Amino acid sequence: MNRREIRILPESVVNRIAAGEVVERPAAVVKELAENALDAGAARVRVEIRDGGRALVRVTDDGCGMAPEEAFLSLQRHATSKIRDADDLWSISTFGFRGEALPSIAAVSRFRLRTAAEGAAVGAEIKVEGGKIVGRSAAPPVRGTVVEAADLFFNQPARLKFLKTIPTELSHVMRTATSLALGAPSVSFRVDVDGRASIDWPKAENLLERTGQVLGRDTAAGLLSLDCSRGTLLFSGYLSAPAVTRGDRRFQEILVNGRPVRAPLIVQAVYRAYEGLLMKDRHPFFVLNVVLPPEAVDVNVHPQKLEVRFRDSGEVFRAVVSAVQEALGARRDPLPVRPGDLSAARDAGSARTAVLGDGNIHFQPQAIPRAGEPVFSYGLIRGPETAADASSGEAGERPFSLRDHPEETPIPAEDGRPRAIGQVLSSFIVAERGGEIWIVDQHAAHERVLFEKIRRAYGGAGVPSQAVLFPVILDVTPEDRARVEEIMPVLQRLGFEGEIFGPCSLRFTGMPAFFPAARGEEVVYSLVSLIGKDRDEGHVRFQDLAGHLMSSMACHPAVRMGDTLTTREMDALLTDLESAEQPQTCPHGRPTRVRITLEDLKRLFRRT
Repeated sequence: MNRREIRILPESVVNRIAAGEVVERPAAVVKELAENALDAGAARVRVEIRDGGRALVRVTDDGCGMAPEEAFLSLQRHATSKIRDADDLWSISTFGFRGEALPSIAAVSRFRLRTAAEGAAVGAEIKVEGGKIVGRSAAPPVRGTVVEAADLFFNQPARLKFLKTIPTELSHVMRTATSLALGAPSVSFRVDVDGRASIDWPKAENLLERTGQVLGRDTAAGLLSLDCSRGTLLFSGYLSAPAVTRGDRRFQEILVNGRPVRAPLIVQAVYRAYEGLLMKDRHPFFVLNVVLPPEAVDVNVHPQKLEVRFRDSGEVFRAVVSAVQEALGARRDPLPVRPGDLSAARDAGSARTAVLGDGNIHFQPQAIPRAGEPVFSYGLIRGPETAADASSGEAGERPFSLRDHPEETPIPAEDGRPRAIGQVLSSFIVAERGGEIWIVDQHAAHERVLFEKIRRAYGGAGVPSQAVLFPVILDVTPEDRARVEEIMPVLQRLGFEGEIFGPCSLRFTGMPAFFPAARGEEVVYSLVSLIGKDRDEGHVRFQDLAGHLMSSMACHPAVRMGDTLTTREMDALLTDLESAEQPQTCPHGRPTRVRITLEDLKRLFRRT
């Protein structure tokens, strides 16, 4: 290797390196300039974009402005009014503090700064091209600051080529403006694109109102509120209900002390709280603000201040999970169904909702079992706790016993509880409560009830096991055998009695007491497959794995679409669902029930 002489880089090269760290694309310019405007106490921020930000990014604010000498200093590297010494880095409460934004932007654009302090007799204007000051002059004493960055990367054609299409760059600008606006609801935000207003959000009274400006009032009104504390951590924000999700991860906004950031730790904690409530490939949307002491968070870990690091990440993770779970548990009402939802679902080919809109309804006021089939054994939900309880006539809860219900009068509905009316297509329970019609997916509802009973048993003495007449022997790969051997304690607490049997086999001599014996092999195979999938995806914590296994286990014995239920069985299922901790969704995230109000029906029949 040839020896090379160590040299001090020229200032122009240093500035371009710094610019590369701070200015990645037009959205980064918007972020830095808008953050400066917020730090200046602006009540109004206006962003103007031309040609996706390549031709122009202009940010105007009505903040405190700067005196002429301060304006000149602001264009020097590491010049800032936000910190004074190294200790201040651990108690930062402002957006900008590095002192690199303006000189970095000026190094890669044709830059102009106009500013004036409040009450000043004269303002200042400074022009910079490619990092070199080309003009300084007085300006009218209009309070606030206007910063323009034109011809972005004009002096760095290689960087310019890396910019994406105009729509893509605009989407990044809009995302940045949205995040900043959510963090500062009391500030009005406007974004003009090629001379036309694309965003125009006036000052909002609170985060909910600002969220409504972004997502729409109806959507915001249906969000779950989060407002609580955990030690020194304060949480506020809004979350989508488990049954109201999206197919992508858009609008997952995290604010830390009001600063929009990327915080994978917090996002993971939110998903942990939603575990068992989301369908596959569905995602919640939320805006969550975490407030904690400045010294407990390091905001100086990313050149663009996009990420933060927590002093006690474990504490933050646990606190977020707890807070979000509390907010999710507070929402128990079924989702409303609007008339437009029915036709939209029918047009999309949704068999479940189309039942209500295609005029072909098969209604069964009192379900009768099909010939040759046993009455659905909903007794696995209710039964005597012990032989002593049975002899004394006291009703207890024996979660995994099997007992056929006799044909009796329906279970009386308690005050406020739904009352079963009948079934639709032997798949959905139709119930009435308080002037509303509830439509319940019987399979999803039973899955939720079973899942919570399995979870309670797992956390107690374990799921009861029963011996099988013929052991289930599975031939597996060495990899799967090793995985099952590792998590055998989890399987045993879930009611599976198994052992390693030969070099490439597993033998199960006991199954959960509530499982259909004939389906034991199918169940075990599916669980082994699930174990392998979870390990491949990195879900190695026993608690997580147990939760996934419980969700799968609850599906197998649950009543299915097409199973006929008696009125008593329907009422029993509705009662147990109402007693569940999270009755809104099944363990896989599908809704268990929807409701139709009298007003909805009147609109359907054009009576309003």
